[in-house]
Parts: sequence; C-alpha cells; structure tokens
Amino acid sequence: PWFLVSGAPQQAEVIRQARRRNDGTPIHLAGRLARLMKSKGFSQAALLGVAYKPDVDDDRESPAWHFANALAKQEIRVKVADPLFVHHPDLVGIEEAVAEADAIIIGAGHQEFKALDPLIVAGWTRARLLFDPTASLDHQRWSQAGFHILKVGNQAGWDE
Repeated sequence: PWFLVSGAPQQAEVIRQARRRNDGTPIHLAGRLARLMKSKGFSQAALLGVAYKPDVDDDRESPAWHFANALAKQEIRVKVADPLFVHHPDLVGIEEAVAEADAIIIGAGHQEFKALDPLIVAGWTRARLLFDPTASLDHQRWSQAGFHILKVGNQAGWDE
C-alpha cells in the first residue's frame, strides 16, 4: 500500500499509519522477545521460515528478516532455517537451527513446520520456549511436548 500513499498523501494518512505500525511490529516483537530471553539467561534463537507468507519461496518484504536482524541487534544469536530456500548461504537445516537454541520462532507457517513432531524437535534442542507469531502450529501438541508457547495478542507467558 505504500504506492497508494505516494499517489494521494493527504487522503492516505490512515494507510500510512497502518503501514508504519505493520512495518514496526517485527522490531517491537523482537525487542519483547529479546528482553524475555535475556531475563532467563537465554542468548540463542532458531528462526524457522523467512518467506513473506507460508509455502512460497519469496522472502521479499518478509518481516522475518527484520525480526532476525532486530534480535541480532539485541545480542541474540539467530540461526535461520527455511526448507524453501535450500541454496541460501546464510540458512541451515531445521535440526541444526534448533540444536543450540534457547527459543524457537516460527517466521513462516510452512507445511513442513506444521508437520514437525514436537516430541522429536524436543529431542533435537534444549529450547522449550516457542514463539509462534504466525499462529501456524498446533499449540496444544507443542505444549504437551513441554514447550512454553508465546503468541501475539495474548499476554500469557510474556512476563519478563
């Protein structure tokens, strides 16, 4: 919608404000997550998915990259995995991404992530903090596997 704003700036103030809020959301959420992680002595995260939407191999305008960069600026080490970007030099496999993670973040709701068995993932990682801003996973299954679930719009679990 930025092109709409440039075409009629006076009439598009609501669009401008909405875009600013949307564009700032990943940075805001990364800051909250970084504070929570640091309060628990955590310093490493796995980001699963960088596409701008589920099951596509296009990461242009993806909020996940902004989120990862904002975490890194907060001194949280981030390993990124996305099965749709197999030739990207900065990405690793899912198991490698979560291996040393203190927290797992779902950046794109790919079917491959939805199909993950949380009990198997629990065996790959020490992480028990799962942040799913995409609301893609079956939170009950992940909770039953011992993961503490953080969601957008729900204050439960965000106590810092």
